[in-house]
Amino acid sequence: MRFILLAVVIIMAGSRFSRLFKKDNVPETTVEDVLAKKSENEALAADKKASFLATTEAIESNSGENTEHKTMTDGMHAGQRAVGRFGLMPKTISEMVKRMKSDDSAPSALNAIGSSQLNEQEVADLVAADQDLERAVADKMYSHVNKRMAGDEEKMDYGWLNGHNLNPDSITPDKLMNPRTEKFRKLREKLK
Repeated sequence: MRFILLAVVIIMAGSRFSRLFKKDNVPETTVEDVLAKKSENEALAADKKASFLATTEAIESNSGENTEHKTMTDGMHAGQRAVGRFGLMPKTISEMVKRMKSDDSAPSALNAIGSSQLNEQEVADLVAADQDLERAVADKMYSHVNKRMAGDEEKMDYGWLNGHNLNPDSITPDKLMNPRTEKFRKLREKLK
């Protein structure tokens, strides 16, 4: 008898509990809802990228007004100079071109350049001379530092200047207390 009584109580409780979660009480998510959210997220990501690249361009070349960068005198870039609006180093451009080729995102013009017998500086100069190619390389660089630095824009900026393959944990708060990062913060706020 106890067993039957217990079974009836469980069935009644289950019935009441299940009414709370009936489909009528939960709004149905449609494919259109998912696509709209995806589109909204993509637009936000595009805005973030555009803002970051505009800020970087403003710092590196005064928004394209001063693309004559100094030749580096030491370090891995000794004897080379950054090029273009985004101040990318030839070795960095070569790496981004290789990444673009490996994931089939390289514009055809980059494929042609990469197959020639040009040195890194000559390739960089050709990329900087073509705004579409330069933007494609800057977009790839942005994607790389964004992923590497988990979207932390100040670390992304630090990596853009000091090494895009840096371990994000090595970029400590004290390293972000520098004139470049301060300029980045101020310009980013103006461009938002």
